[in-house]
Amino acid sequence: IEHWRFDHDDATKYFSEIPGGHPLIKGFGVVSALDDFSATNRAATFDGVDDYMMSRSTDVFSRSFSISSWARKTANGRVQWILHTGAAAALNRVVGFGFASDDRFYFAFGSNDLLTGGQGDLEWHHWTATFNADTRARRIYRDGTLIASDTSSVVPNVTGPIIVGARK
Repeated sequence: IEHWRFDHDDATKYFSEIPGGHPLIKGFGVVSALDDFSATNRAATFDGVDDYMMSRSTDVFSRSFSISSWARKTANGRVQWILHTGAAAALNRVVGFGFASDDRFYFAFGSNDLLTGGQGDLEWHHWTATFNADTRARRIYRDGTLIASDTSSVVPNVTGPIIVGARK
């Protein structure tokens, strides 16, 4: 279990708020100054090229889990990763969460993906993806409303660091 808050000025100090959780380690590139979108809430901005943050290796994806984030696209027609872990494009060896180049939101397990309809706006939304390992049910919620669901063919077999803001 991890819970990272991006609401302080030092982009090198994103520690999990869960006891025993993994801190995010600043990756290559520079995470820009935090975007103010209210007086108390902030967001980390990643350039989509070489900015990212990474946790230590974890195996949390072999059981039931949820991923949740406030996020917005910065442009249409681009892949924009929120979270990624695992071997790139390997069947069921990846967990990905973000926006596809065709503007659909995805919850990916590496060639075993759940995709929403087009998400063309550039507004902030609360995205949640859930996976039930017992039933293999996957769901994507936008602002608390279920917008896509399916049954995965398998439970993902993923280990490695969690990457926030990029695919590495």
